[in-house]
Amino acid sequence: MEVICLETKAFYDLVEKVVKRIKGIESNEKHDKWVSEQEAMRLLRVTSKITISKLSSNGMD
Repeated sequence: MEVICLETKAFYDLVEKVVKRIKGIESNEKHDKWVSEQEAMRLLRVTSKITISKLSSNGMD
């Protein structure tokens, strides 16, 4: 079993994004499946492109 820990603010930010995404789907808005490397780094709070590359290579994308 994998456990993912989030800070309270990060959790509520994520919930808010999910709700917005669901509402967007209900109103037939289309969203890109992929995010840019910079957006992924921001969302994951990673500052190194090497770390993003390692995560992607290890199938954690």
